[in-house]
Amino acid sequence: MCPYLCLRGHIAPIVAAKVITDPGVLDLAQMVMVRCDMLAACTEEPGRITRRYGTPALAEAQGLVSDWMRKTGLGISWAGGQQ
Repeated sequence: MCPYLCLRGHIAPIVAAKVITDPGVLDLAQMVMVRCDMLAACTEEPGRITRRYGTPALAEAQGLVSDWMRKTGLGISWAGGQQ
């Protein structure tokens, strides 16, 4: 069991206070939020997140995630053989 989690799955306040004061964690958290916003912008309907299979919105989101994965050294493969 993770020592940072309380019984209900929430981060313990003392641990959270330590994490929040670490500048590196704040930078990573900000990067995650920016990437979430970037993914949310890949949509067919403004104001909603809609990405149906085969649409440009889905292809754009897949492209973003693929780029992020490649930058970390992860390999990318698609069921259709495209990379």
